[in-house]
Amino acid sequence: GITAYSRDGPAAARRIWRLGLARATAIDDSAGQAAFAGNIGATFQAEAELDSAAAWLERARSLAAALGDARVEANAIGTLAGVAEDRGDWARARELYAQALPLRQRIGDSRGVAADYNNLGLLAQRLGDLDEARRQFEAALALNRREGREEIAATNLVNLAGLASLTGDFGTADAQYRDALAIWEKHEAWADAAPAWHGLGQV
Repeated sequence: GITAYSRDGPAAARRIWRLGLARATAIDDSAGQAAFAGNIGATFQAEAELDSAAAWLERARSLAAALGDARVEANAIGTLAGVAEDRGDWARARELYAQALPLRQRIGDSRGVAADYNNLGLLAQRLGDLDEARRQFEAALALNRREGREEIAATNLVNLAGLASLTGDFGTADAQYRDALAIWEKHEAWADAAPAWHGLGQV
């Protein structure tokens, strides 16, 4: 399913995951059913079929919660937050990311925790809570740096730089954009570097 997704897209993966779901259901494998339902929901979100996505993700969430499978539950909640964002419901998305966060912390999913911090920062910024946005971006940056995820940390730096620009702190914004650029140039990640160049131009 994962291979098909990367090669042929969400619909191809969904066909395979539906087969997996049928087999998991036939042998009463609730954990498998929860995981497949979450994956199927994610494919619907990728295709902007938000009602179908929400229904499948809620199924995955409730099954995983009943089983105590924190990883699948956290992934389902995080993807539901993405669905809420796609619908423009920033407050609901923020609430859902905040629910996913302690589950990810419990299972030691530092990548997921950092992503939730970053998403919470973006939502706080959209809702006008700039101090909270900065705290969340800084938490994501610190965690990604600690875990050696340089390229993801560069995205956090760009988000912080954009926030600094909004508040008129152009010196900080300039330095953070340049720090992000240095990381992406080292890794020759030119597409990722484009937003930092754009931000520098705005500064």
